[in-house]
Parts: sequence; C-alpha cells; structure tokens
Amino acid sequence: MRPDNKKVSIRAFLFVAFAGFSVVILLLLWLFQIFFLPSFYDGIMQLRAARAADELLAASTEENFAERIEGVAERGQFCVKVYAVSGEAPVQIHSVHMGGACCLYRLDAESIYQVYEKAEKGGGDYHERLKDGEATRLLTVHTSQNQNGEKMMVLLDNAVEPVRATTEILRIELGAISVFMFLFSVVLSFLISDYISQPIEKVNKQAKMLAEAKYEAEDSVVNYREIVELSDTLAHAADELAKVEKMQKELVANISHDLRTPLTMIIGYGEVMRDIKEENTPENMQVLIDEALRLSSLVDDLLELSKIQAGTRVAQKEVFNFTEEIEGTVKRYQNLREHEGFVFSLDADGDVYVNADRGMIGQVVCNLLNNAVHYSGDSREIAVRCKVADGFVTFEVRDFGIGIAEEELPHIWERYYRASQNHRRTVRGSGLGLSIVREILELHGARYGVGSRLGEGTLFWFSLPTVPTEENQ
Repeated sequence: MRPDNKKVSIRAFLFVAFAGFSVVILLLLWLFQIFFLPSFYDGIMQLRAARAADELLAASTEENFAERIEGVAERGQFCVKVYAVSGEAPVQIHSVHMGGACCLYRLDAESIYQVYEKAEKGGGDYHERLKDGEATRLLTVHTSQNQNGEKMMVLLDNAVEPVRATTEILRIELGAISVFMFLFSVVLSFLISDYISQPIEKVNKQAKMLAEAKYEAEDSVVNYREIVELSDTLAHAADELAKVEKMQKELVANISHDLRTPLTMIIGYGEVMRDIKEENTPENMQVLIDEALRLSSLVDDLLELSKIQAGTRVAQKEVFNFTEEIEGTVKRYQNLREHEGFVFSLDADGDVYVNADRGMIGQVVCNLLNNAVHYSGDSREIAVRCKVADGFVTFEVRDFGIGIAEEELPHIWERYYRASQNHRRTVRGSGLGLSIVREILELHGARYGVGSRLGEGTLFWFSLPTVPTEENQ
C-alpha cells in the first residue's frame, strides 16, 4: 500500500530549485568579488613577479642580460636587483630603479642576506609585503642556479594597489545588483516553474481520469517532445481502454445472451417434463442435452482463452508429422459429418514435420474446421490444403458459404465477435474459437490470416516453419 505522505508539488520544487540556483550564483559572486578579492589580488601579483624572476634567471647567461633586466622592469614596473651567490653573502651584479618608492634600495646587506635565507628555506621563493607610509610594496625573492651552474638571486619590488576601496565599491554595486537579480530570479523562477509544470499537471490529470474510467483524453499543446509523447501515449491508452471497456460490455452482453437462452430452454423443458409425463420423450431429453452441451462448450472456451492469455498454459513443443496430424483430423470430421452431407477434401504436398505443441495446433485445426462447418451454408463442401514453400508449411481451410464482409474481417479475431449477419441462434459456437486460434498461433510465432467475400465463402490459413526431414530420421 502506498504511504499516505504529502509530497512537494513539481511547481513548488521547480520554483525553489530555480530561486535557490540564483541565490547560489549571487553568493558565489559575493565570495569571489568581495571576500576573496584581496587573496586573489595577492596571488596574481605574486605569480606575476615569480614569472618575471624566472625569466631573468633564464636570461642571466646571455650577453644582453642588462637589457633584458631593464625590459622586464619597464614592462612590469618592477624595481629589480640581481645577485650572484658565490660565497657566504650575495653580491649585486645589476639593478634597475623605477622611482623613489622602491624599497629595494632601503635594504642593507644584512636585510639582503636575511631575505636570501628565507627564500632558501622556502624552496627558492619568498614574498613579503612592505609598508612605506601609505604605500604598500610587494617584495619577491627568487633563488636558483642558471644554466652555467651559478647560484643567482633576483629581488623584485613592485607597488601593490590598495583593494579596500575597490572592495567597498564592489560591495555597493553587488548589493544593488543582488537585490535586482533576486527579485528578477523570483519572478523568472515562478514563470518558468509554472510554464514547465502546467503540461505535467495536465498529463497527471489525464492519468487520473483514466483511473476513473474517463477516457476523453485531451491533446497536448506544449512543444516539449517528452511531454507530447507522454500525452500521446496516454491518449492512445485512453482509446485502447475505451475499446476494451466497450468489448467487455459486449462480451458480457453476448455471453449473458448465450447463457440465458439455453438455461431458459433447459428450465422450460425440465418443468414441462416434470409436470406432464407425456412430454418426457427422447426428443425433449435431446434438447436438454444439446443446450447443456452448448453451455459446456461456452465455459470450456472461456477457460481455455483465460489460461492462454494468463500464460498458465505453455506450449510443449515437439517435432511431429504435421501432414499426418491433418489427415487424421480431416478423416475424423468426415466420419462425424458425413451423415449431414458434408464433404471434406484434402490436398497435401507430402509428409512435412514441424516443431510445435501437437495439442494446441490440433485445437487450432479443429476450431478452423468447426468454423468452416458452421458457416458453410448449403454447399456443405470444405476444402483443406497443406502446401510447403520456402521452409514453411501453410494450412488452409476454405468453405463456400455465406462469407464475411470486408469491413468486418479485421474484427473476427476479437473475443466473442461474430459477423453481424451470422449472429443467429442456428449458428453453433461460443464466439471465442477464433480468438483462441489467434492466441495459440501468436504463442507459436506463426503467421496467419483470413480472406473472404460475401456469398463466395471464407479462407482461413496459418503457416509454421518446417523441420528438415533428415532431422527426424
């Protein structure tokens, strides 16, 4: 049993999801533009200085090294000092000064040696912020060996702009943008969630209508492929369920009719035979037997069809002589119906074997022969043929009776369907025979069909794959 707990509607879920997504985006903007801005700025400036130091160290063996230092200093607005470390203390070999605010020229020999040690302990890199009044400078120290194996140290000094004012400006701007974006995202989330959820709710409504046996499905007006396909599927299901319900009502009505008539006759004849002794004749007894057999046939067919459709009756396939089975069945029918004037003819292409359920295929053949007998009319002639071609054996049974209208041919395989001109009391049968035939043949994967013209009779056929003769020897 499904738990009775209330779920969040898809409209509310989509609204919260879109609004939450907008809030997350705004939060990320605040984090990266306000709170993390100083750290990002310092990291970028340090990376910029480190790249410049690497470039100078790589060019320290070139003849135009002094020009390279000046180019790097001018391009990046760096104050630069380059030292050779050959003994205990670094020895300056070149420098570039980029203005009075440069802090490198205020470092004495001891300070130079201290930052050198710090860079060595840091794996060759050291960064430090230096305050000079209101100005802030970034000192970068990089030590490494050049291509000649000489130990070199590069000091770079560049101005670091204060980001506090920038952060304050961004905070005000982001505050205004956040308010606008939040309101805009709320409205947009509501519109999008409503637009997306409406067709889903509509399809859900259609599904609920199906559960209430209301099959008037509406066409989808939304151009979402999945929603349109789902809506079309529900519409198709509604049409099929409407057909099934109609067939079910017709089935109940038809079965009730065929049950009521023999029961009425059995009760009527039984009461007459009970009350009037002279009516207790073999003819009246035969009427009771015939009507009881009619009821038994209807019940048996209903049980057989339900077993096949429920899957409780499984095909027990075996290889057997199909031609021999047909010959035996036709011979029995000839013996049973000969006194009624029926003539059965058989045309077979020789012995052929198939792999199928012998009992089920025999039932199919009997049902088709019974159908031919019932609707043969005054001709009383039944033609049976077994022909082999392209690895298949085709069984055909033809009567020359009243025939079936072309528009009714697609429906004759349906349960309890009878052609309108044939639904008469004189026609024996439950109306389920051809439906049983269809279920058995589809269970075997066989091909089957029917052809008929009014006044010219009807031809039923089915085909099964043959088994090569050498496999049966």
